[in-house]
Amino acid sequence: MLFGHGRFSEPAWDMLLLLYRAERNGQLMSFDQLSEVSHISMTIVLRHVGVMERRGLLLGASGPQGGGRRRVRLSPLAMDAMTAWLHMAFDVEAGARGRPATGF
Repeated sequence: MLFGHGRFSEPAWDMLLLLYRAERNGQLMSFDQLSEVSHISMTIVLRHVGVMERRGLLLGASGPQGGGRRRVRLSPLAMDAMTAWLHMAFDVEAGARGRPATGF
């Protein structure tokens, strides 16, 4: 199981979705941004980032502003897995309702 047991529960799943959206928009997110946007305490963000880094789902990255703010992004493995899962989920859901799949 790539994402690991319990990864679809709060808050890790929210963080994965936020990072996926940021990556698709060509952006990086700082730990502060992850905490603020997801309404998750910094302690929880740091704990989940550590777990996801060890699983190979996240990579640390330097932001364009520098300033010591650590930024994080999805690994290529995680991007591929998220993209495949979202396509599958939306295609299955759209097919069940008889509508064409929508973009995300």
